[in-house]
Amino acid sequence: GFVQTRTNGTWLSPFKPSDVDGNFTEGNAWQFSFFMPQDVNGLIGMMGGKENLENKLDALFSASSEMTGKSLPDITGTIGQYVHGNEPSHHIAYLYNFTDDPYKTQYYLNKIMNELYKAAPDGLAGNEDCGQMSAWYVMNALGLYNIAPGQNDFQIGMPVFDRATINLENGKKFVITSSGNATNSYYLQGMQLNGKPYNKLFLPYENLANGGNWDVFIGKLPNKLYMQDLEKPVSAITDHLIVVNPYFVYPTKNFSKTLTVTAASAQDSVQLFYTLDGSTPTLQSKLYTNPITISSNTTIKIIAAKNSMQSKVVSADFVKINEAEKPVSAQKTAAAN
Repeated sequence: GFVQTRTNGTWLSPFKPSDVDGNFTEGNAWQFSFFMPQDVNGLIGMMGGKENLENKLDALFSASSEMTGKSLPDITGTIGQYVHGNEPSHHIAYLYNFTDDPYKTQYYLNKIMNELYKAAPDGLAGNEDCGQMSAWYVMNALGLYNIAPGQNDFQIGMPVFDRATINLENGKKFVITSSGNATNSYYLQGMQLNGKPYNKLFLPYENLANGGNWDVFIGKLPNKLYMQDLEKPVSAITDHLIVVNPYFVYPTKNFSKTLTVTAASAQDSVQLFYTLDGSTPTLQSKLYTNPITISSNTTIKIIAAKNSMQSKVVSADFVKINEAEKPVSAQKTAAAN
């Protein structure tokens, strides 16, 4: 599935993930469906597992780059439906680190750095945006990238320098060496941290801050067995801080006789409370148990509740059209004329 826009309490229809329609900033549903860097493990759960996440990433990078809907010049630097010119995409290649084929992270990082950057006045794939486009390259060229500000871990990617030294404010140095790296050689074969084998796909901040040596060994072919044995990163929100907004399902918001409206939630074990008079629902409002049938102009407002917490109010307006008010069809008008 995709992240989708809502209107009048339900999903916008018709829906096409490649559409640029102003509902997503400088992008579309393809890119923003992966924009949960703070809770990648939650995203995996919503998608039904690591394999489904990997398949969705493969589809993103292999899809046609054609954007439908509005023309927007800010959508630049495409690989399939991946848009490097828009910062909400900048973590996406690292999502493969959370799957069983993390070598694909290195494949797409190499592709992005070699195809979407060049040493020229127009060498960036999009506008600089306060330095983010360049900073992305600098960090990724070092082989490290933090996908969510505030998290303590750097994702491990693909160092491109034979040797790089980070001079830290505490006077220490963190030295990165990369052996075997070339344009056609970019797959991780092994790593050492301070002379000892390192078996994680992430590097905690304190390892860098304490100084030391990180040695990375690169080869031309993916070492799938080695990569699968590495400890995977975790990006998860374990505190249940919100209740997901419910939504409505209905055939049309305009009707002539009666209309049946169904309410639902993507979250398990919630209760829904609603009103039909335009008032704001509370936990004391009518409990939703069955589809709602209406026969007049109605505003349905609904909330979801779980463990004494509740969602935001979702509202939908429905209009009854009298038979006499129905517009005459164009065909009948032409016949009358």
